[in-house]
Amino acid sequence: MTEYQLWDYLHILMFVFWVGTDMGVFLSALKSTDPRLPIDSRFLLLHMALRIELLPRTMWKAALPFGVMLSIQVGALTLGPAALAAVWAFSVIWWAISMAGAWYYDKPFGHRLAAVTNWLNATIGVAAFIGVTTLV
Repeated sequence: MTEYQLWDYLHILMFVFWVGTDMGVFLSALKSTDPRLPIDSRFLLLHMALRIELLPRTMWKAALPFGVMLSIQVGALTLGPAALAAVWAFSVIWWAISMAGAWYYDKPFGHRLAAVTNWLNATIGVAAFIGVTTLV
C-alpha cells in the first residue's frame, strides 16, 4: 500500500464515519420526540445521541489534516515540515476543545468551549472554501 492509498483510505473512512454517525445522531434525536415512548426512554435516546455525536465531531476535525495529507500526496499542495506539524497540532487542539465542550455541554464552561468550537468551525469552513476556490 502506498502512502497515497493509505491517506485516501483514511479520508474515505473519515467521511463514512462522519456521515454515518451523524445519521445515527439524527435518528436517535428524532425518535426521542416520539410521545408514545416513556420519558426515561426518550432521555436515554438523547443521551445516546450526545455520545454518538462525538464520532462525527472527531471526524470533522480529522478532515483537515487528512485532506492536507491527501493533497500533498497528489501534488496539489506543498507544505514544509513546520507547516505540516502546525496543521496537525491545530487539528488536535481543535478536536480537544470540541471534545471538552461536548463533555461539559451542561455547564457554562462547556457553553464557552462550544462557542469557540463554532467560531473555529466557521473560520475553517470559510478558509477551506477560499483555499479550494483559489486552486480552481
